[in-house]
Amino acid sequence: MTAALLAAALALSSGAAAQTAPKGYNHADAIWLASRVQAYYNQTKDFKAKFKQIYKKAYHGAQKPRWGYMWVKKPGLMRWDYTSPRKKQMISDGKKIWIYDPGYKQVFWRNLKTSAVPSAVSFLWGKGNITNEFFVKIVTGSKYAKPGTKVLRLKPKIPNSNYKHVLFVINARTAVVVQTVVYDYQRNKNHYFFMNPEANTLVPDSLFKFKPPRGVRVIHATGNTMNPATQTPPPRRRK
Repeated sequence: MTAALLAAALALSSGAAAQTAPKGYNHADAIWLASRVQAYYNQTKDFKAKFKQIYKKAYHGAQKPRWGYMWVKKPGLMRWDYTSPRKKQMISDGKKIWIYDPGYKQVFWRNLKTSAVPSAVSFLWGKGNITNEFFVKIVTGSKYAKPGTKVLRLKPKIPNSNYKHVLFVINARTAVVVQTVVYDYQRNKNHYFFMNPEANTLVPDSLFKFKPPRGVRVIHATGNTMNPATQTPPPRRRK
């Protein structure tokens, strides 16, 4: 979970739940599964996992997989350390989101309140409510489904320009989300795998503190998203 990183934000609305569900959505089994997921993360104070991220552009194919470790802690703390193929960090300290690229010696930052925190990870904070904000349905025969898992498709009740829909691959026994797949309107796909997930391990607040290193370029980001998979650094200057 990026962050992101990442390509989508939750659309919050008190009147969203009153909308009529599209055909095939909000059947009882899907509502029950979404409620189990919600209940699990409601009681989760912090969460950590190893992750793999694959960002696939519709007309250019998949980028090289990115690997790393992530930590999330309520309220609003998040850290993604990318370790391969290039080191990169995305950190939310509760006020700002920072993306640090040591290879290019630059830091992007944005105020958390105005950032598009991806739905792929924002549910880990207990932010919002799945069934209030999304129409849900279980995807039978999904290529992402493995033995012991179920795939839940989430369609936002309030259209969002950052993404079209999201898939959660869920451990059917524990209700833990082990994969998220975010699709946008350009048919790009941002796929996260969460491995060895652990909850409520007393992750320290100090892990989410960030101060730009000396000598790096600090940039106030103005785009709609803070996604390490899609950030394109400027070309290196020839000496």
